Amino acid sequence: SDNPGWGGERSETAEVLKLADEGLETILAAPLHRFWSQLAHDPELRGFIDTFLRFRRRAFDAALPAGASVEEEAGDAVARAVEEKLLQVLLRMSSPEGLGSAVEPNAEKLNPQAHALLLYARGGAGNSSGTGVLDVAKVMDAAALFSSVDLAVLRRALGNVARAAPGVLEDVAAALVPASDALHASARRLL
Repeated sequence: SDNPGWGGERSETAEVLKLADEGLETILAAPLHRFWSQLAHDPELRGFIDTFLRFRRRAFDAALPAGASVEEEAGDAVARAVEEKLLQVLLRMSSPEGLGSAVEPNAEKLNPQAHALLLYARGGAGNSSGTGVLDVAKVMDAAALFSSVDLAVLRRALGNVARAAPGVLEDVAAALVPASDALHASARRLL
């Protein structure tokens, strides 16, 4: 089932996703200073981003079963719309200028240090520097989820994140090396 983190029936999940879609639309339409304020101070928004990135079905997961109900297909369509909007939120937050002066004229951009602190938190629980919306797990979840949504936008957003918070590359590498080692060890045992 494609339940992006909430219990209950698919119809309840679809309702939550519709509300999330509307909320993301509002955040994306907000002036840049309000967008940054929401990211910095709204724990529900941060919780939603975390939950959706963790639990949304990936392109490599099983598709909806043949003969899925109209309700299931409608819920999946809403989830895809939320994916697209959340990717736009990631793109907007990845740069201190938001989506750029052509899209956001007269917007006050964040200074690079404030942007880096808001964008990315290094370290594990209790060992975090910054109050970032993103951490290594969310960056990896975003890469897995959004690579099938719009790879070009994902590359631009993650490139911006890496330039704004260079520690993200070290953290991703540090997370991937043990995972790769474990996969290789498992493969050797199986062969």
